[in-house]
Amino acid sequence: MAKVLAICMVLVATFALSAGLSCMSCSSPLSTNSACQENPTSTTTINCTTGFCKKTFVETDTFGIKTKSWTRECGSSGASAGCSKGTILGITTTTCHCSTDSCNGATSTSPLATVLLAVSAFVPIILQYGLH
Repeated sequence: MAKVLAICMVLVATFALSAGLSCMSCSSPLSTNSACQENPTSTTTINCTTGFCKKTFVETDTFGIKTKSWTRECGSSGASAGCSKGTILGITTTTCHCSTDSCNGATSTSPLATVLLAVSAFVPIILQYGLH
């Protein structure tokens, strides 16, 4: 039974990935587009075939003048999930890659992740009592 459940979970995950990834797409150069900032309110959703969404936040502090900008788009196909941060000459860039639908927004929960989490909660019960 455990093998059947594992195969079903792999098939669901494979189908979800083959359907493409929906990512948010917007930019706010120099804080001019408030819809794309920290908590985006209205953005375009695009289909990404790379398997990753990307969110980039750039904060500058040059001679006391501070600016912030956000970009949300498809990520690179060779990316790995997670965030990186670096600062050079007063410019701090934080780039995050993720692999679930609309994950490059402020916060989101993938429906597939929710289903898989719910199914995995029942695995110990199924294994303990078995379904014959």
